[in-house]
Amino acid sequence: MKNCGCSSSSNSVLSWYDLQDAAPKNPFDIIAYAELSGTIGQFEYSVDFLNPGGTWVATPVTVQDGGDCKAWESDNQQKVGDAAMWSQQHQVTNAATDLAIPLRKMIFLRGGTAWQMRIPLDFAVGIESLQLSFLDNAGTRGDSQATVPVLRFDPGVNYVPGSYVLTVTLKSFGTLSMGLKTIASGSGDQAMMEMDWIIVP
Repeated sequence: MKNCGCSSSSNSVLSWYDLQDAAPKNPFDIIAYAELSGTIGQFEYSVDFLNPGGTWVATPVTVQDGGDCKAWESDNQQKVGDAAMWSQQHQVTNAATDLAIPLRKMIFLRGGTAWQMRIPLDFAVGIESLQLSFLDNAGTRGDSQATVPVLRFDPGVNYVPGSYVLTVTLKSFGTLSMGLKTIASGSGDQAMMEMDWIIVP
């Protein structure tokens, strides 16, 4: 595998003017598979990943300690063992309260389509809509239809407050910023959780 080259805005983006005019990036450029606690992400061109039409609020989603690597080939003991050894030797997330808050968004993930990387999350409020895409996409004006390609996890699902696991399989290596857009149940408050994914072998 090679570096995905999609870590952040392209070299042609030199200012906010350029970013706003840039074409949004497809999360399938880096993500081979994604699910949230059993709900498989559905690809769509979102009309509400951009400006919420009001004021953004602080995200109700936080990263929790833990996270691990699992093998897709669960019947292959070598793969299962390899995933277990990788998990033992790598700390995926760090939610320690004595760690500076901006650093808690750093998540170390294993690249490669043989692996499922599991990221533990906590929802402080009920959430009716979740969309995952490149964070930079939220700074663009979208495509010609003012939409952004996302993976949505809420077809008929209403997430109550509690613990969830975001599982992703990644195609390449690199460092990139991802955004998890949420719309709270009832209040309709809209927020964006930022995650820095450091994708390693």
